[in-house]
Amino acid sequence: MHGSHFAPRRSPAEVRRERAVFSQLNLWMIRWQVERARLGI
Repeated sequence: MHGSHFAPRRSPAEVRRERAVFSQLNLWMIRWQVERARLGI
């Protein structure tokens, strides 16, 4: 049973890239919501 992970093992570089992309998307979402609030949409 050991070694059966639900996700394939990724290299640290891939994990770093995924985290960078995720944080970038998060930044865009926050910025978009702030703009909407500022414009009163």
